[in-house]
Amino acid sequence: MPNFQYTVERSFSIYTEKHISLIIIFFVLLCFMSGCLGSYGKIRPQSGKGETLTIDDLENNWTDYTVHYAGSSPNRPLGVMFDPKNDGKTLLPGSNDRWIKIEDKKTLSEVIGWIKVQSFADYNPMLYKVLGPDDQLYGYLFCGRNDVTIEVFDDRTMFVNDLPDPLSNRGR
Repeated sequence: MPNFQYTVERSFSIYTEKHISLIIIFFVLLCFMSGCLGSYGKIRPQSGKGETLTIDDLENNWTDYTVHYAGSSPNRPLGVMFDPKNDGKTLLPGSNDRWIKIEDKKTLSEVIGWIKVQSFADYNPMLYKVLGPDDQLYGYLFCGRNDVTIEVFDDRTMFVNDLPDPLSNRGR
């Protein structure tokens, strides 16, 4: 006849080991997910009460910023990003092969001009503020889409990932 106490203790031991493993996995996933959820910046329209900065102001004062555009060429831009110099924060391109640094005002004017004329169904160019998770201003983005991914690298640096190409969503 089997020992009843031994059978109960063994069953409880197996039951506990399974649940401890599940609890550990749950907490590891919870920690991983909470780290991912808090690591993104956001964009908000640069308009409204008290907001007077325009894309023309940024273009005229472009030397106060590190400027990059996303796109295949200056006449096919997806957006332009302005990172204020000397503000203690850095806004960087997330991918160097899709973002090109602008070194002269002529190129900047061409890029902005092309973005302004690209207005159709789901692409309406506007100036956005780029904000960190704590709502601190990191810079500006002029583009026609608001579904931009901005990743936090550290407490002073964020990356603006590739901008979505509006034509790719139309099957072209």
